[in-house]
Amino acid sequence: MKSIAYCFDLDGTLIEIDEEKAKKTKYNELCFKNYGKAYKLYLKYKCKYDIYIITNRTYHILKDLRKLFPGVMIYVRDFYTTDEEINAVSSGKISIDDFYDKMVKFKIRILNQLSEKYNKVIYFDDMAYLFKKYKKLLNKNVIIKQV
Repeated sequence: MKSIAYCFDLDGTLIEIDEEKAKKTKYNELCFKNYGKAYKLYLKYKCKYDIYIITNRTYHILKDLRKLFPGVMIYVRDFYTTDEEINAVSSGKISIDDFYDKMVKFKIRILNQLSEKYNKVIYFDDMAYLFKKYKKLLNKNVIIKQV
């Protein structure tokens, strides 16, 4: 078993989104503005450890992400988030809690899979607080850190 895997969320963690541009585009387009809060951590760990990016975006942005983060394994959602779904959340037709629930459970599934290959999996997310109510679903060697 390998020692440590470092995993990062995308939006708000590794990159900042250009909110103005994002309002004019579809959800699954990448509107990169700057590198995010955890980018220095990413640079610190990328040469020594296995690095993973886990995002709720879909495969539509993989090409752009591979340019920003070459050689990094990227997990994208296996279910599609449509602009209609985002609009439904915005309008209250789908609760934000249900939307976050779906997102967090996807990430937990990936983190638990990785934890079977590593002694420790450390995951950085700007919304780590969402994982608190799902702590029992996480394998013991998965550590969630707020950035």
